[in-house]
Parts: sequence; structure tokens; C-alpha cells
Amino acid sequence: MPLNVIVATDLNNGIGFQNKLLCYLPADLEFFKKTTMGHPIVMGRKTFQSIGRVLPGRQNIIISAHGFQVEGAMVFRSLEQFKTTLSPGLTYFIIGGASLYRQTLMGADTVYRTLIRKRFEADVFFPELSENGFSLVSETEGRQDEKNTVPFSFQIWKPK
Repeated sequence: MPLNVIVATDLNNGIGFQNKLLCYLPADLEFFKKTTMGHPIVMGRKTFQSIGRVLPGRQNIIISAHGFQVEGAMVFRSLEQFKTTLSPGLTYFIIGGASLYRQTLMGADTVYRTLIRKRFEADVFFPELSENGFSLVSETEGRQDEKNTVPFSFQIWKPK
């Protein structure tokens, strides 16, 4: 069963600041929705709280050691507990946060990265892909417009 990672980073691999996204980029949100729709998404408690709701059209899975419960989502106390329930034939997407990314990156089949070509103030970071055995296999430049005001690209990374 494929385990994929999906993330948006700035040029410093920042992914968030004060439990919020670094910037509002509608094209990235649409890419995220299109890519993950119909697939189980796996996130940490803080990521869920930053989203604030169960995302429709996807099985929402939350990893939290704190007895956290959410109607409409499956909650596991650890990544190890979650991994015992993986279903063959499904493609899972790790959607954050930083701790979950670090714990799952080495087992990922594919990393879908939106690279925001700007530096932001960040307090959480994504691991450097090239230093962790991944190679960039494709990159598509995003189109800037009145809603998507910063330069960005969509990248696909695979293990070497």
C-alpha cells in the first residue's frame, strides 16, 4: 500500500508558523484537494486543529497520544498503532505536521511538494528531501495571478 507525503514549503523548507500555513495559495489548496480526494489522509493532532474540521471525501486519520477524539475521524495513539490497520490497495497521504513528516518520510513512495519560491517566518520545517535519499522527478511551474501572488511550483520527488 503506497504511503505518500504531501506538503507545501517555502525556500527554507518552512511549513508553518504558529500552527498556520505560511501563506494563502489557492492553487496549492486546489492541488491538495485534487490529489488527496478519495484517499485516506493522515495527520497529527495539531494539523487537525489548524484545519479545524474533518476534510470531506477522504477518510481522516489523526495520530494523537492525548486521548483526542473527533467525530467523523479515526484517531490512533501512535503511528505504530495506525500502521497495524493499513489496508492493501489504498493510497495513504501524510499531510502533516512536522513530527509526522519526520517519522514517515523514509517509508514514503512519493512526495508531492508545492515549493513556494519565497522565504517566510516559520517555526516548523520539512526535512531536506535530497539529503534524505529523494530525487526530483518532475516540476511544473504554477501560474501566478491575482489570487496566487507568490511564485510556486508543483514537484514530485521519489526515493533514489
